[in-house]
Amino acid sequence: MGSIPITRSKPTTQGVTDAFFVPAWSHIAIGRRACLEQRKHSFVQFMAGPVWKNIYRLSDEQISSLDEAEEKMERLDISEAEKILLRMLEDEPNCVPVLNNLAHMNGRYLSEFEKAVEYYDMVLEIEPDNAWARDERRRYRRYLTYD
Repeated sequence: MGSIPITRSKPTTQGVTDAFFVPAWSHIAIGRRACLEQRKHSFVQFMAGPVWKNIYRLSDEQISSLDEAEEKMERLDISEAEKILLRMLEDEPNCVPVLNNLAHMNGRYLSEFEKAVEYYDMVLEIEPDNAWARDERRRYRRYLTYD
C-alpha cells in the first residue's frame, strides 16, 4: 500500500516543518482533495486551535470553563477539573459537553465506571443518537463485568 505525505505546520527547533507519512488505508487518507484541504488549513488550525461548530450554543464563559477543566484533567488535577464541571452542571444540568467530560473523567481518570455509565446515560437521554457516548458507555459497562 502507498503512503500519503501529510505535513504538520508545527515548526521544529530548526524552523522547518515536520513531515510524516500516513498509510493510504488510514482514516486520514480519505482522498486527495481532503488531504490538500488538511494541508491548507493545518497552519490555521495550529495557530487558532481546532475548528469546530458550537452546536450546543455554549457561551464564551462555558467554552472557557470547559477548556480550563480539560487542561486540568490533562495535568491530572482531577479534583479541580471536577469542581469546574460540577459547577457548570449546576448552572446547566443538560449541557452535553459537560456531561461527556464528567463521564470521561470518571471513567478514564478515576476508574469510577458506574458513575461514567450514569453520566453517559444522561447524555443519551438528551441525545439518543450520540454514537460516541453510546460507544463509551458500552466500554465502561464492559469494564464493570471484569473481576
